Amino acid sequence: MARPRSSGVKQVVRKRRDGTVLRIDYYDPRTMEFLGNDRDAAMAAVAGGGKPGRIDTFGQLATAYLASPDFQRLAPATQKLNRLYVDELRERFRDLEPAAITRPVVRRLRDAFAVQPVKGNRLVATLRRLLSYGVAVGVVRDNAASRPGRLPEAPRSAVYSDAQIERFLAAADPVLRRAMALMLYTVQRPADVLAMGPQHVTYRDGRAWISLRQAKTGELIDVPLHSRAAAILAEPLPPRSGRRAAAILAPALLVPSPTGRPWMYRNFCRAWDKARARADYRLARQMLAGGASKDEVRVEMLAGLQRRDLRRTGMVRMAEAGASTAQIAAVSGHRIEQVQRILDTYIPRRSEVAAGAIAAWESGQRSNVVVFQNIRTRANAG
Repeated sequence: MARPRSSGVKQVVRKRRDGTVLRIDYYDPRTMEFLGNDRDAAMAAVAGGGKPGRIDTFGQLATAYLASPDFQRLAPATQKLNRLYVDELRERFRDLEPAAITRPVVRRLRDAFAVQPVKGNRLVATLRRLLSYGVAVGVVRDNAASRPGRLPEAPRSAVYSDAQIERFLAAADPVLRRAMALMLYTVQRPADVLAMGPQHVTYRDGRAWISLRQAKTGELIDVPLHSRAAAILAEPLPPRSGRRAAAILAPALLVPSPTGRPWMYRNFCRAWDKARARADYRLARQMLAGGASKDEVRVEMLAGLQRRDLRRTGMVRMAEAGASTAQIAAVSGHRIEQVQRILDTYIPRRSEVAAGAIAAWESGQRSNVVVFQNIRTRANAG
């Protein structure tokens, strides 16, 4: 995604001596009037030209939406993601009147992202929310993005194999080993895993438990920690020294960044991708030396897998082990019907599941034969 251009406000980052951000002050770039520390409120003040209720352009509508209760009531993680799409739409349609966003304009926007259907659908969904807010405040008469139709998205059906999990763990440093173990064995989102600290770990009934409130849904999760994850968490982290160690001000984290502070998500993704590439490089060298073809190597590589696939992988593993849908939902925080849809997508036609089903069927038939034979024996004896 292209970096948005100027937001229309001047920001000054106030930092402590150790480099941590204390606050961000916002100013009107024309008058240098101090507008406070809330970005959206500052942008609304600048866009309105000192008249907060005035919305003449799409840019002003987008800014007003970001400062509205409609946006503020969203979960913080949802706000962060939606803001990116609002900023992109604001740059695209900044000087247009809101009423100029017609159905053909929405259709052209959607079709422009035919090769990026996920992004295209999210942009249109964000535009729909913006125009819905515009209808509510009387800026536009109807929502031109209400029913634009969705671009077809290829559903993800990939899960990590046991071998792929082990290859990543072997190539990753101790921090990323912890990240993978927690994402896989607690089946939580990456953002929730990166926020986990010792305060989220309790010990009872002879084992460790993870207790947290999911950032996206607000769902309270309290689940026992898988023994494999507990073993990986027990592995020591490499020591830090010097200025980095002295700069650690944030509470201890289970998955700390190299500075000990919370990860910036993009930096975590880069570190993860480097470990994944390292695992794939080792695999390629080994398989090609053994005479495997490049196509055979590609099938086994991690390159097509994403971090979010670990959550679904954990859910599939629980289902394969015989856990019920309700039990899996208690761990993941999904609604039961959501779990069923995920399992319907990821479990069908997996050979391990088919083999287990036939084995269970055969076992049940053998039990029935024994019961039937016992009934006949007792009948004959009578």
